[in-house]
Amino acid sequence: MGIRLQMLRQQPRLAAAGAAYALASLISIAWGLSYDLRSKSAIEAQIQIGTTEEGRIYLTVRNYGRADWDDVTVIVDGRYFRRFDRVAAGSQADAPISQFANADQIPRIGGIFFWEQVATTPSPGPPGPRQRPSVVTVRTRQGETTATLGQ
Repeated sequence: MGIRLQMLRQQPRLAAAGAAYALASLISIAWGLSYDLRSKSAIEAQIQIGTTEEGRIYLTVRNYGRADWDDVTVIVDGRYFRRFDRVAAGSQADAPISQFANADQIPRIGGIFFWEQVATTPSPGPPGPRQRPSVVTVRTRQGETTATLGQ
């Protein structure tokens, strides 16, 4: 009977320790996720496609928010990208579509693997000067936004 009485006295302590552990776990998970949720906020951007007199396509990304953007990467169709150091609030960044680099041509730290040397076709280059993008993503240190553009 003495052992049973001891176990009954320890149950509230065990329950309190379990509840404290569960609360601490939830707080640490929420704290860990809060950074990612803040960094993925939408930015106030306007994305436009333009055409020059020669028929070449260019892309304009306008920052109409109140904060400047740092480390701006514009990604076209999930494959081509162009970087800008900074886009000030109220200003814009313009680039011909032919200046976007192909993500497949980024040098890797590991170099070229032996099976890639066997390829008979050259890797694709940047988009053509008249290629119209369909999806544009703007990623900055302050957040990101994605726009689907009409054809």
